[in-house]
Amino acid sequence: MKWCYWLLPLLAGCATTTHVYQMEDARKTATAAPRTAHAPVLRMLATRSDSYDDRQDLTFGTPTGERGHYQYARWSTLPSQRLHELLFRRLDGSPAFSAVLDSYAPGNEQCDLETVLLDWYHDTSTQPGQAVVSVRASLYGFPDQHLVSRQTFRATVPLQHYDGASAAQALDAAGNRLLDMLAAWTVSQAGQCRAAKPAASLPSVDGRSGTALQ
Repeated sequence: MKWCYWLLPLLAGCATTTHVYQMEDARKTATAAPRTAHAPVLRMLATRSDSYDDRQDLTFGTPTGERGHYQYARWSTLPSQRLHELLFRRLDGSPAFSAVLDSYAPGNEQCDLETVLLDWYHDTSTQPGQAVVSVRASLYGFPDQHLVSRQTFRATVPLQHYDGASAAQALDAAGNRLLDMLAAWTVSQAGQCRAAKPAASLPSVDGRSGTALQ
């Protein structure tokens, strides 16, 4: 995790420093493996969120919904945007997909990954608390946009100290656990993106329709 420091104007005769953090992928970049023949194209829709947690100010609160934010601790970008960017990099190097795109590409056998950020906060119900992150992921197949699978992923990491720096560090670690789970799950579902060939309808001996075994 990288961070920098911004010096804000003097307030009441004191210099106030805001700490700006950026989530980093803890996994070292690996050499991209050869693409699997006839693998589907993955389109990653932008991670969306209606959660209060998806803001640049680090958020704290409780599982029951109370929320507040740190005054002098911020993310460099929205958590949803950073998570999307890092997950894109992870999946782009996977041989399970012939390509990973962030926009529609006509003519491709394409599956769509939709992610929704649900939680991204410092849980202060106990001290020093824990980082809590969760995302709901849905994978849709082609050619009919059928739902392949949907799952909610959640990760928690305890804080070392009750402060913004520890909260950012724990959220970074929890976010990386989430990346691991999301990437592994998406790759495991790649083979299910293509819709099953519909069974042919055949007349049975009594005239009623039947299903042909393929």
